[in-house]
Amino acid sequence: MKSNRSLLWVPFGVTLAWVANLGIEGTAKPERVSMLAVGQGHATLIQSQGVTVLVDTGPPPFDEALSPRALSQELRQKGVAVIDLIVITHPDADHAGALKALARDYPVREIWANEAFRMHPDTGDWGKVAPVRWLTGQSQVKWGAWAVDLYAPPWEGSDNERSLAVRGELEEVSFLLTGDLPSGSELRLPPAFLEPTSIVLAGHHGADSSLHENFLRRTQPEWVVFSAGRGNSYGHPAPGALERAEAVGARIWRTDRDGTFTVSP
Repeated sequence: MKSNRSLLWVPFGVTLAWVANLGIEGTAKPERVSMLAVGQGHATLIQSQGVTVLVDTGPPPFDEALSPRALSQELRQKGVAVIDLIVITHPDADHAGALKALARDYPVREIWANEAFRMHPDTGDWGKVAPVRWLTGQSQVKWGAWAVDLYAPPWEGSDNERSLAVRGELEEVSFLLTGDLPSGSELRLPPAFLEPTSIVLAGHHGADSSLHENFLRRTQPEWVVFSAGRGNSYGHPAPGALERAEAVGARIWRTDRDGTFTVSP
């Protein structure tokens, strides 16, 4: 495969946004986003024009039901041979815990994460997997044909509150990933992240602290996907989060019950 990458720094409001085109020439070029059934964790696969991006990796292999081997098998079934980019929303084990295990099965070309986590005790060895790009503020990128906005919150707070947000759009399909952002932080996202969006991955696995009513009214999702482990001890997804999603007319998909959610434009 031949890689073609270009980047440009441009003004974005009062800050700088990084605009990048990441393109890989290849034969199999699906256009899809898949919110993978990884148990009590998050992992979202974006594919387009031969580009493969994984947002979060799911949990580490301490639980056989959440084995990265199972994730690797599903990635192979979806035609993945190389992971061009892994975006980590925040360093919690259920979002980044399978990073090393995946790297044993796949070449990983780059990792992106919030600059706020550069000195975090759990990110120090990420550079052994692949070069790490630390993001600040808002960025606009192209992943194949997907137009993508990323936001690395600059505010102080817990790791959850500084989760990197990702919104992608291609034709009539759009998706929004917020890591473990609690409801108060959902409403602090820039306007681009609060536009009507066809698929929202519930923050924090559908904890009751996620999916603020006003956030759902603004994003108006057709689907809300809850990524949680079957019979998990946290009670995810919480009844309140499910009720708020249903109250705005969203259809519900639960990875613990329904498996991986995949949609193509």
